[in-house]
Formats: sequence, structure tokens, C-alpha cells
Amino acid sequence: MLVAQDLSPADMLQFKRSVFAGFVTAVGGKTSHTAIVARSMDIPAVVGARAASQLIRQDDWIIIDGNAGIVLVDPSPIILEEYRFRQRQDVLERERLARLRHTPR
Repeated sequence: MLVAQDLSPADMLQFKRSVFAGFVTAVGGKTSHTAIVARSMDIPAVVGARAASQLIRQDDWIIIDGNAGIVLVDPSPIILEEYRFRQRQDVLERERLARLRHTPR
């Protein structure tokens, strides 16, 4: 996870080649180029979280919920399990949609 002031779409392309799970930026909005590219690359992202760099520390556990636009810092075990479940459901849904892509119309 990366917490930064800002990221450009070009920065994200560099990170995609590495182990990169998601990011939070202080600036930006839902319609910014960075947010749009992140969604197209299935990278969890929250942009415009102005206080993120002050609230998130180096070793904090964080959950980036790009769908809801929220960042959870040091979530409880119950919240972690809920998001693990959501993550598994998202993977299953993407797999189901990928199979549909190749079916005749």
C-alpha cells in the first residue's frame, strides 16, 4: 500500500510492474485521471484523502475500499475478515464475468 500526496497515471504504470496492492492520495477526485486509471487497472484507490499522510503510519494495517471511497486504519479482526470475504467475492464475480465475455450472443 502506498500513501502519497499525489500520483500520476504514469506512476501507477510503474507500480503495476511491482507488488502493488493499492494507494491513497491526499489530492484528486473520483474523476481524476489517476482515479480512472486505477479503476481500469483494478487497483484499490482512494484519492482526495487530505489527512491520510498524517493519520496513517509506516506499519499500520490499512484497508483501501475504493468502491466506498474509504480507508480503514488498523481495522479490527472482524472488519479484516469482512473485507477478506468481500475480496473473495469480487474475485469470483470477475471470474464469472470473464467467462461470460467469451460466450456467443
